[in-house]
Amino acid sequence: DIALRTYRDALELATELGDQDQSIVLRANIGETLANIGRFMEAEPYLREAIDSGRLSHLNQAITLKELAGALVPQGRTEEARAALARSIALSRENGFLQALAMALDALGTLDLEPGGRITEETRATLEEARAVARQARDRATEARSILDLGRLRLAGGEGRKALALFDEALELSRTIGT
Repeated sequence: DIALRTYRDALELATELGDQDQSIVLRANIGETLANIGRFMEAEPYLREAIDSGRLSHLNQAITLKELAGALVPQGRTEEARAALARSIALSRENGFLQALAMALDALGTLDLEPGGRITEETRATLEEARAVARQARDRATEARSILDLGRLRLAGGEGRKALALFDEALELSRTIGT
């Protein structure tokens, strides 16, 4: 709640000063913070306003689209989340934002692991790409998360031994980076 209050105070100040660019970035930050504390419906308008403003950098837009997807999934709006992630992935690819790309790919791959999702070969390929891109970006946290998600995929497919090996790999990587 401290971060949320701080962002809201900063938004009020930026608005008073007429700094529209900073106001939009702060709206995105407020939306992300609300989503992180489980207030998904409240987060969505902040995230959409930031995205629709046309004032975010390409990187911030890609990140905010991924955050919007994360706010839509708990509301049962998976197809809208897929569309937001597809936009995030496209922006990240076009601009070479490897870390944002890895995070969006992992988020897309995990949509099919949710209850009611349909796991396909495309799911596996998306998670494998997330892992490879995260490694290339040296984003060890996203790499560990994508390895864990690949383990969940293998477990769901009845491949217990492969799942366990992936879980062990993710655990080892997490220990290495201290998460």
